[in-house]
Amino acid sequence: HSVTTMDECIFEQLDGSVVPKNFWQNGKAFVQHGKGFSLMDNDIIASTAFSSCIDEKVIEIGIETHEQYRGKGYAVQVCQTLIDYCLDHQILPVWACRYENQGSYRLAKKLGFLPSNYLPYYRLCKND
Repeated sequence: HSVTTMDECIFEQLDGSVVPKNFWQNGKAFVQHGKGFSLMDNDIIASTAFSSCIDEKVIEIGIETHEQYRGKGYAVQVCQTLIDYCLDHQILPVWACRYENQGSYRLAKKLGFLPSNYLPYYRLCKND
């Protein structure tokens, strides 16, 4: 397995609920202004960590791991690559997730993040 820098091709191939397509206008904008890394298993994108948003010297980390690759430590590896990139470039990595997302919460703690804020989470609901 190898970790590679995300390009427009990987951007377009990624599927899931937390993928760059949900945060960036298109692959070109992401490659120009964002940063991400993907762990590849041959031609399959196993796990990806990327900047879901970036502001000055702060990156909020987004992470998506293909279902069949969960629980194998790939998310730790690809996130650590993005965190190392941030620290090498004097960028502050930030992790945000709902507390109910225990997988993300535990991964953040494993990577050394500590909770600093607890904010309410709002979503629109249909009235039936």
